[in-house]
Amino acid sequence: MVEVGTLAQEHRALVALYGQVQTRCSVQLRQQAAQIKSLQAEVVRLRAALIVRQTALAWAREDQRMLDAALSGLRRRMELSRRLEVLVERVQGCVSERVRGFWTPADRPSSSC
Repeated sequence: MVEVGTLAQEHRALVALYGQVQTRCSVQLRQQAAQIKSLQAEVVRLRAALIVRQTALAWAREDQRMLDAALSGLRRRMELSRRLEVLVERVQGCVSERVRGFWTPADRPSSSC
């Protein structure tokens, strides 16, 4: 049979070991809680950074759409400007010839001025 003293010693040893395990588990729980808190803070920071980037991207896309719209109108305006320059030159040429007296109304060609 097992002696009472031996059982008491084993019990004390088990209780001491159990206390060490509890202490180790408590430390690990505190570390995990601190890590979770840190990770949650990082998630908040990353979400904020993502929102900033998404907002900047949305603004850039809107700016790009506005530039594209302006460019499409710009191409048309440039073509009209070139046509206007040609017409202005023709009108100036006609006026210059009229002023110099090169043409009379009767002999003016129908395709030009």
